Amino acid sequence: MLKDTVQKMMVEAMKSGDKELKTVLAGVKSALMNKEIELRGKKDMDAEAEIEVINKLVK
Repeated sequence: MLKDTVQKMMVEAMKSGDKELKTVLAGVKSALMNKEIELRGKKDMDAEAEIEVINKLVK
């Protein structure tokens, strides 16, 4: 899942001291988690829903 990848990238950003990247990744992770909560019980979080979240953040 994309959320796991973002988490790993956040850890790397923290280790390297890149505060800006860590902040951006935290926002992405938060948005993904919010969408997951929104979809809970209705359907599983799939790649299409993840892409929808990323597209919304890019705008």
